[in-house]
Amino acid sequence: MRSLIGIILLFICFIIPLHFFIMGDGVGFGLQGVLYQYKVSGYGSYLFPVTQDMSYSLVGTYTGKTMVSNLLWALGSLCIIVATILWLVNNSGIHRFDWLSGVLLMVAGVTYLISVMFQYGVFFYGPAGISIPFGIPLLIGIGYLMMKSGTLDRTEEKDEL
Repeated sequence: MRSLIGIILLFICFIIPLHFFIMGDGVGFGLQGVLYQYKVSGYGSYLFPVTQDMSYSLVGTYTGKTMVSNLLWALGSLCIIVATILWLVNNSGIHRFDWLSGVLLMVAGVTYLISVMFQYGVFFYGPAGISIPFGIPLLIGIGYLMMKSGTLDRTEEKDEL
């Protein structure tokens, strides 16, 4: 049952939007999740996968703060993908990676926060617009719970020996 709850929580991390943003001067707004960014503006509605944002940054379409922010977001997404893979390997009975999966989720959450602060400012407000990172604390909380679960399991294993 615990493994089912863990995998459901991990997949929720991929689906939920992590922050809502309003672009500078009210040009548009959007949502950003682990693997996507959805923008609505006067130019239309766009769904960008994280890979497209990353390629725009690496090719030079995005520069400055936007480039660094997008690359940090991609790094956080990579942490969540690795945490999910470790969780799946963990539940195959071969290795114990609960603790590491939780730590990676928390690292991803902190990386996302840094990414948002880099783009929008320390108080999530600046010339680039406004950001409300409502899903990021949830992600850090899920990571903390997974980390604590893994720590308890490792303690129980040591007690059994």
